[in-house]
Amino acid sequence: MSLVFASCWHPPFSPEVSASLLTSEKLGKPVWQVKVRLPYNARGGYYLPSRYNYNSGMWTSREPDRLQLMGFWYDSALMKGMIDNYIDIPVQGITNLLVLPSAGNQNVFFFTYPGFNRWGSIDYSNGSFNASPSYDGTMVGTGFRFGDDGANDKDTLYWAAMSNNEITLYELAVDGNDTTFNSISTIGTYSSLPPVLPAAISFAALGPDNGLYISGTLQDGSMVTYRWKSLTENPEQLQIDKPLTGMLADGRLLADTGDRLYLYTPDGSSGFVISTGAMHFSYERYDSAQSRWIAVFTRTLEIPVSNSDGWDYLISVYEIPADQLETIAF
Repeated sequence: MSLVFASCWHPPFSPEVSASLLTSEKLGKPVWQVKVRLPYNARGGYYLPSRYNYNSGMWTSREPDRLQLMGFWYDSALMKGMIDNYIDIPVQGITNLLVLPSAGNQNVFFFTYPGFNRWGSIDYSNGSFNASPSYDGTMVGTGFRFGDDGANDKDTLYWAAMSNNEITLYELAVDGNDTTFNSISTIGTYSSLPPVLPAAISFAALGPDNGLYISGTLQDGSMVTYRWKSLTENPEQLQIDKPLTGMLADGRLLADTGDRLYLYTPDGSSGFVISTGAMHFSYERYDSAQSRWIAVFTRTLEIPVSNSDGWDYLISVYEIPADQLETIAF
């Protein structure tokens, strides 16, 4: 029934909606789609589903001075969506939010953003919130890689801390139970630094080849990304002019600017661009039955409702094999 309602509604023209429409047509029919009415505090937000059950996940809502993370449930019997506000974080300016749904627990989501410079976890089944250690303010970059059902069965969170002209990389392999950040280990210390260090580091992660990637902003505002192939080698600057926001399981690098998703090869060569607009790249999940990674996109369209404090939202979830992402590029 929700699909019937959705097919009867056409959004007014907007560049964001239009861009996501073109990409969604390339992706084909959504694997999950609902139209729900949510209260006012959901306005301006979008949906991020869990990795196993698209009926539940996290609703994110951002304003210039605040970030709200809320739990979301959809009751298919009642055809009704519900949200719960569990955390309200003061922020400065527009934040680059990174969110990782846990591989081991559909209730747990890990997240970070530049103003926070740490990882935090929220379990919306009970409203609990935990934050990683701050390392006395030296933590300057965060990142993650997704786990699968094989040898790398846990997700991995990364921190980069900089002090005494050295960069130390930390990791935490997590599942649904590792939400208190008690099992942090040190990967190594990188003493070979580039000629110009970023004034602010926003992303750090270890690739499948064990190379360290760090992305940040220079004093003049330009972006820079470095790669260390090993602890002992000097870093190389990659030809990437946008801040990295993620990494795929095969080592390809992501830069999500909000309206476009840029993909680069592990050596920094330009790959292709996906027009997203109102669509968000959510995450990769491992399909053990097909032995392949699946890229998941979510499209959330906001629909004003006359004479009501609530708003309608058309939520669509799309899937595509990660090795076929180039087929939806423009």
